[in-house]
Amino acid sequence: MGPVRPRHLLDDVEERPSLSVEAVDAIVAALADQRVIRWGCADHIVEDWLHREALRAVVDGHRDAQALAAAALKTSDLKFSRYYG
Repeated sequence: MGPVRPRHLLDDVEERPSLSVEAVDAIVAALADQRVIRWGCADHIVEDWLHREALRAVVDGHRDAQALAAAALKTSDLKFSRYYG
């Protein structure tokens, strides 16, 4: 048996699935349907996460980065509380 290779910290973590315009549209639709949100501040938390992931796609050079960002920014048309304090 050969030498033991140290495991990389991320060897046992599944690769993050690629974000798609369809997935972003589904998330925006879920945010628009206020019956889906059961926790008062979840909507703006999800919006922040979505915008961060869209920005990450731009930085990472995702082939659909412009469409992902445009789809994510549709949340700005939604009416929900964005109070953070």
